[in-house]
Amino acid sequence: MTGGSIFKRAKIICRGGSSGGESSRAFETPCTPVHPNTQEENKCGGSQEPPRHSYHGQAPNSDDRIWLIDEQGAPIRRRGRTTCVDIQNMSLGTRVYIEVNEKNIPCNKPESILLGSYLSFIARDPILAPISFLDWRNKSMKPFKKRMLAKVESKFEFPVHMHYWILQSLDVKWRNHKMTLKAKYWDNRPIEKIMESVLDGVDAA
Repeated sequence: MTGGSIFKRAKIICRGGSSGGESSRAFETPCTPVHPNTQEENKCGGSQEPPRHSYHGQAPNSDDRIWLIDEQGAPIRRRGRTTCVDIQNMSLGTRVYIEVNEKNIPCNKPESILLGSYLSFIARDPILAPISFLDWRNKSMKPFKKRMLAKVESKFEFPVHMHYWILQSLDVKWRNHKMTLKAKYWDNRPIEKIMESVLDGVDAA
C-alpha cells in the first residue's frame, strides 16, 4: 500500500472545529499504539477504519478518499497521491486529527502513519533540525525543538500533553538520520575532501 492510499483514509479536520484537549477518547475499537521507533514510513499496512468524529459538521462516510473540512465545516474531497509536501501545503487551519490512547500514544493507524512520516520529514530538514549538534539534549537545540514542534502542531491536531512523545520521536528520527548520513558518506578521506561533497540540503557547518 502506498503512502498516498493511506493518506486517502485519513480524516482531516479544520482547526476551528476542535481544541487539542478534545482527543475524543470515547471510541469503542481498541487502539494499536504506534511507538516512536516504529518505521511508519515503511510499514504502511493496516485496514482498521478510524472512528469518525463531528466537528463543524458531519463528514461523509470514509470510502478510501481524502476528506477535508473547510472553515465553514463543509467537507471537501481530494484525490490523487499525497506526500509530506502535500501536508506542508494544506490550507491554513486544516489539520490531520490524531487519536491517542491512555498512554498519550497515537493509536488511529492511518493518521499515526502519516504523523510518523511527517516527523521523519521534519527530522531530515537541515534548517529545522541541523545535524551539526552532537547531542539532541544540547541546550542550543531548544529553539530548534520549539520550531519543530510548532511545525508539527500546524499540520496535526493532538492533545498538548502529547508534546513529549512528539519530541521523543523527533529525537530518534534525527539521530537515525545522522547515523545514515555518516554510514553512507563518511570515509577515510581527509575532512576537506569530504566537505567538498556535502549533499544538497545538508548544512556544511
